[in-house]
Amino acid sequence: MRRVLNDPAPQARRLARALKIALVRYPRVLTHRALFTPRRYAADPADARLSFDILAVALAATMGIRDSS
Repeated sequence: MRRVLNDPAPQARRLARALKIALVRYPRVLTHRALFTPRRYAADPADARLSFDILAVALAATMGIRDSS
């Protein structure tokens, strides 16, 4: 953990490479993960829309990650 905090670049490169490989092998991986139902502990009894908002943000983020322009 200390090495990652001191220099996050190598870990970021590894994660980017893993994401690129995952997208080639399974192009729908991001959408698939975004569509998982949010966990029960993410629910807020005072905010019934929280799960829907989380899903909307996750789906919007998948479009941003896929767009390489």
